[in-house]
Amino acid sequence: MTSLLESASLLPFLRIVRPALSRDLVPDACFSRIERLARNLPPAYGFIFECWLSSEKANVDIQLYYRAGEGAALARSLPDDTVTWRGARSLFAKFAKHGADLADGLWIEFDLGNHGLGEAHPRLGFAYRRVPFDRYFESLSSVYECLGRPIPVSESLLRRLYSAIPADGYLYGTGTGLAPTYAPLRWCLSFDVPSQMTAYLDAVGWPHPAPPIDVPGLQGVALAVDLSEGIGPRIGVEYYLADDAFEPFLRRLTAQNLCKEQWIGAFTVSRGIFTKRRATEWPEPLATVSALSGREASIILKPVHIKVTYEAGQPTAVKGYIYGNYVWIS
Repeated sequence: MTSLLESASLLPFLRIVRPALSRDLVPDACFSRIERLARNLPPAYGFIFECWLSSEKANVDIQLYYRAGEGAALARSLPDDTVTWRGARSLFAKFAKHGADLADGLWIEFDLGNHGLGEAHPRLGFAYRRVPFDRYFESLSSVYECLGRPIPVSESLLRRLYSAIPADGYLYGTGTGLAPTYAPLRWCLSFDVPSQMTAYLDAVGWPHPAPPIDVPGLQGVALAVDLSEGIGPRIGVEYYLADDAFEPFLRRLTAQNLCKEQWIGAFTVSRGIFTKRRATEWPEPLATVSALSGREASIILKPVHIKVTYEAGQPTAVKGYIYGNYVWIS
C-alpha cells in the first residue's frame, strides 16, 4: 500500500472532498493554492483544513499526516536549496526506512494565509507513543540532528515538563519549523479529562489564568505550547466537541468578538462521506487496493475541533479544523 501511495499524488484525495467544503470558508483561490502543493506531494492518510475563524477574509492552512514508514516520495518532493531543507529531505528519507524507530507518524503543515510562512517554510511535527523520557529525547535528538539544528529547549526543562504529564495525558505531537526565524519547539498534549489540562498548566508554573473548560458538548481537550526558555506566553487550547456542540460554542465565541459570524454555518456544514460508487473520480491507489483485496474504502470529511489561542491568559483568536481521511470499511 505504501508503494502505491508514494507513486501517486495527494491531489485526487483533496478534489474528492472539495464539494463538501464551503466555498465561503475555503474559496477557490485558497483551494487552488492548496492544489498546487498537493500535486507534488504523496497522499496522506489524514489531511486537515485549518480555517481562521477570527479573520474577516478567508484564510486556510493545510496539514498533512503520514504514517511511520512513509516519506520517501515526500523527501523527493521537497526543495534542497538550503541546509535546513536538505536536512528535511534526509529526515523524511530516514523516516521512510526507519519510521517506527524515529517516530510513529509525522505531519507537515503549510501556513498559507497572509499571516503565515507560506509554501517555502512548512512546519514539521512528529507523533510518539507513550515512551520513557530518555527514549523520547533520543528520538528528538535524531530529528534535530537531521535538520542541522540544536534542540531549542534544555534537556532538564523538557524532562521536568514531560514528568508533569498525567497518566491519562498524552504528548501526541512534537513540532518545529523550517523558517530561520521560527525556532520554538511545539508540544501538543491531549487530556482525557479536561480538568487535567488545568492541573498540568498549574504544575508547570504557567503564570496566567487557566483557559475555561466549561463548554457544553466537550468531549476532550488538547493543549499546544511553544517551548524555548520555558512555556511561551501564548498557548492554544483545542476543544473537541460533539457534532451538535460546534455551533453553540462558535456563537459563544462570536459574542466575545473572537469569531466572525459569517464562518459559523460555513464551518459546521463542511462535512461528507465519499465512496467510489458515488464519485465521478476515485484515487487510483484506493481503487487498486480495492481490486486486489476486495475491500472498499471511503473518504470522510468533518469538523473535528475548535482551537482558541490565549495570550497571557486572554483569548485572542479562533481557528476551526476540518479533518479528512480515508478508511477501509469492509
